[in-house]
Parts: sequence; structure tokens; C-alpha cells
Amino acid sequence: MGHSGFRYHYVIQLREPPSIIEEKVRKQMRRNNPSDLRLRRSNKTLVLRFPSHESKLATPQMELVLKPDAQGGTVLRLVIGPSYGVWKFLKGMLLSCALCGSIGLVLTFMQWNNGSGVWGLYILLLGLSGWLFIYFVAEEGKRRGKDATELLKTFMHDALDVDLFELDRPTAVGTLASTGPEPT
Repeated sequence: MGHSGFRYHYVIQLREPPSIIEEKVRKQMRRNNPSDLRLRRSNKTLVLRFPSHESKLATPQMELVLKPDAQGGTVLRLVIGPSYGVWKFLKGMLLSCALCGSIGLVLTFMQWNNGSGVWGLYILLLGLSGWLFIYFVAEEGKRRGKDATELLKTFMHDALDVDLFELDRPTAVGTLASTGPEPT
């Protein structure tokens, strides 16, 4: 969990076809699901999340994308992070802050060369402070959602016998992982 970024990605190669993988996850939900996790299908993506009455803004969810491979197995892509709406809001705010900072930098440079007041510097500082605010909000959200993230990882370990905790270690060379965790 020590990676920077908003969402954690795992790409795992499994030998079973996607239908078997989905059935294993559904069996785990019926067999051992003390947190009352919910599984929802959205096109080719399965979303594993906490019930809405227990969810907060920082509560993570897990997206499972199942793609068949040429050998009859499955490439499973797991993404753990905030809900899609929160994720897009954070990305939009970061983009807005970067745009604001860039405009402020250009204005400051132009005003500096003309010898006039450099009020564009205030726009640059506004963009930088907004970016820092969003960064620290995201870090706080990761800190608050750490227990829920570990619960999702444990659920997937029990369902598919895939140890995501081992894949988090930087020295791990997992035989199941084709790329390991990649923060975004």
C-alpha cells in the first residue's frame, strides 16, 4: 500500500476461463461474505463494492475485468480505488489545477518580460495550491480506505487463491502476475 497514486492495478494470468472465475467470486460471496459485499456487472466489468449504507466517499471498490486469452485462460485486471465518479472528479480537478497553473505561468512570464505587475503569479499559486489540496485529500482517502482495501484483497485471496498482498511487495516475482501492482 506504499505506492503513490489514486488507484491500484493488478494484472493476473489465470488458467480458468472467465465464466469459472466469475462463478468462484459469486460462490465466495454466498459462502463467506461477512462485510456484505455486493457484486454488480457493468458490461464486461464486475464491480465488487460495499453496501451503499456502509459506504463513505473514501470507501474503495474493486473492478474486475475478465478477458479470455489464447490458451483458454483469463487475464484478470483488478483495479482497487474510489468509485468511478469520485475518480473522475479528482482527475478533473487535477486537470483544472494544472491548466490554471499553466495559464498563470505563461501570464507571469509575459508580464515579467513587459515589466508590468506579475499578477499571473497569483493564478499560478492558486493552481499549485489546488493541486496540493487535491493530492492531500487523495492521500487521506487512501489512508481512511486502507482497511476496506485490505478486506477486498482478502476476499479475492479467498475466492481465487491469488495473494494480492504478496504482489504488493516490490521484491515479489509472482508467477501469477504479468505486471504486478501499478499505481495510477
